[in-house]
Amino acid sequence: MEIAQSNFVALVQNFENNRSKVLTALTTYFTTLTTFLAALEEGLNKAEQYEALARKSHNELAALGLSREDLPRFVMFGKCTHRPLAQSRCQQGRGERCLSFLSF
Repeated sequence: MEIAQSNFVALVQNFENNRSKVLTALTTYFTTLTTFLAALEEGLNKAEQYEALARKSHNELAALGLSREDLPRFVMFGKCTHRPLAQSRCQQGRGERCLSFLSF
């Protein structure tokens, strides 16, 4: 019994001596976990947005200024992704983030 108590006392003293290291490790762990969960949520939101746009007809996409080829880039970057030759479509009152008004 006395050995167990001395081991416990040594463990507590070791924790007290390394408190800042333990707290730093815990902070790093939870920060990393929070970042991972936020990235996971963002990925799921992007997948939902892509699926919603992919269900639209070609005419509905054209009304938004998109083609099927634009969908992945638009979902990932949230910007108008028209090629340079088609930039005039974007500059007619909608600006660089011409489709940012879409919400899913």
